[in-house]
Amino acid sequence: MPEKNPYESQNTVDIPDFIGQQRQAETPEPVREAPEEEPEETYEYEEEEYEEEEEMTEERNVLKGRRLNPNVVYIGLALLAVFFVLTLVLGVYGIKQRNALKVKTQEYDAYVKNAEAKEADYQLQIRDLKAQIKALKEQGGGSITPDTVTSKWTVTADGINVRNKSSIEGEVVGYVNRGDVLTIYGDPVKDADGRQWGRIKENEWVCLFDGSVYYAEKASQ
Repeated sequence: MPEKNPYESQNTVDIPDFIGQQRQAETPEPVREAPEEEPEETYEYEEEEYEEEEEMTEERNVLKGRRLNPNVVYIGLALLAVFFVLTLVLGVYGIKQRNALKVKTQEYDAYVKNAEAKEADYQLQIRDLKAQIKALKEQGGGSITPDTVTSKWTVTADGINVRNKSSIEGEVVGYVNRGDVLTIYGDPVKDADGRQWGRIKENEWVCLFDGSVYYAEKASQ
C-alpha cells in the first residue's frame, strides 16, 4: 500500500497527466521484425542409402508376391489329406501283408521241422535196414532157396565145428570130419576178425578160413 503524503489533503482531486500521455503517444513503438523463415533442409541421398532403399522396396514387393492365394492353400490342404489317406491305406495293407507273411513263414518253418524229423526217422530206418542187410550178408544172404548159388568144399582139417551163426561166438550145433564134401550155399562171408564162413544149412555155419589157415578147400567144378 503506497504511503500517503502527510501534506496532501484528503479532498484533493487527481488531475490527469496529459503531458505524460502526450509523450507516450509521441514515442514510436518499436518495430517488430517478422521471424526469419528457416531455410528448408534438403536431404541428399547418398548412393548407398538409395541402393538400400531400392533393395528394401524390392523385398517388400517380393513379399507381397509371396502372399498365398486362398485357392493354393485349399489345393495344398486337399493334397495333404489325400497323402494322409494313402499313407493310412498303405499302412493297413502293409500290416496285413506282414501278418500274412508271418503266417506263411510259421507254416514253412513247421513244414521244414516236420520234414527234418521225418528225414531223421528215415535215416534211422535206412541205418536199421543196412544193418539187417549186413547181418544177412554175414549169414549168407538170407534164407536158402532153390535159386541160391552153391559151391562144393572139401574139409582138409581134422574136423570143423558147425555153429548156428557166422561167428566164433556162435553156439556149436554139429561137427564135420576130414574129407567130408560140404555144399556151401551162397558166397562165403567174412567176420570182423577176417574169418571166412560158409553156410551148409539154415543157421549152420562152418569156418573155411581163419585168416591164416584153410580148413577146407573149394572143389574144382
